[in-house]
Amino acid sequence: MGIMRTKNQGVLKSSTVDKVEINDGHYIELLDRTHVIMEMIDTHLVNHPLATQDEEIKHQLEYALGQLYDAYQLIGGKIK
Repeated sequence: MGIMRTKNQGVLKSSTVDKVEINDGHYIELLDRTHVIMEMIDTHLVNHPLATQDEEIKHQLEYALGQLYDAYQLIGGKIK
C-alpha cells in the first residue's frame, strides 16, 4: 500500500511495509523501478519542449534526475 496522504491527517505510513522481510530480490526490483522512473523523467520532462527552452525548469528537472541517479547508485552498491 505504501504511503498515503489524507487531507486531515497528513502522511500516513502503511503498517504492512514494516512487516515485509527484505530479500535480495527487493534490491533488484527497486533498482529496476528507479531506472524506469529515471527514463520517464528524462524522456517526458527533461526533454519536454518547455524544459528545453526554459533553463530554470530544465535545471530543476535535471536536479531531480540527478537525485534519482544517486539513489540508483546507492541501491546498486548494496546488492549482495
